[in-house]
Amino acid sequence: MYKVWFSDLLLFARVGVTEAEREVGSRLRLSVEISVEKAPPTDDSVHQIVDYSKLIQAAREAVESAPAKTLEAVAARLAHTIFGSYAQVSFVQVSLAKLPPPTVDIVGAAGVTCGFSRP
Repeated sequence: MYKVWFSDLLLFARVGVTEAEREVGSRLRLSVEISVEKAPPTDDSVHQIVDYSKLIQAAREAVESAPAKTLEAVAARLAHTIFGSYAQVSFVQVSLAKLPPPTVDIVGAAGVTCGFSRP
């Protein structure tokens, strides 16, 4: 087994409990780590790997594709997309944070980290 990950991808998405929050949208910071259920390739072939640049593009599309009320729903949508694209992935961990969140307190970020096993 091996892991592939990226961190701190900055996105804009329409996520929020209220309709107004979804209308305005939020800046998000996204990090993803996946577990691949096979040994890492020992040769230098790019045909046997999970290409993190393609993983980043798929993540961007999944997060930005549709409004959602919760970060958890966005994380689940992303995990579903990854499982559908990569048969060798057994686990996906998604961290999403709003930058800054819409709170009365001054907070730099608030978010979730969700883990998903292949169904």
